[in-house]
Amino acid sequence: MGLCEFGKGIVQQEIGWRGMPEINSETGRPSWCFVTKPSTGMVVIVDEFQRGYHASPDVEMDVEAANAMIGVDSSLARPMLIGSMFGWNVKGAEV
Repeated sequence: MGLCEFGKGIVQQEIGWRGMPEINSETGRPSWCFVTKPSTGMVVIVDEFQRGYHASPDVEMDVEAANAMIGVDSSLARPMLIGSMFGWNVKGAEV
């Protein structure tokens, strides 16, 4: 699907505020990424070791394309979603 110009702008804005995600050498997870909130389908941003999420302004954004711009693939994003919802020590939050 890719990202529209607005979506690309949102990703660039987040990079400007947060910097590019860094991979934690101990957990293998990125410091932040985009995920789709399962209950609503809304695009949100999750931060490693934080419970919950931050809303993203573009609910139509292609999450995989947004994460590709920041160097995060689905094998890293899925554990971030699970960790933000169920805790960072559960099996599903492991990379």
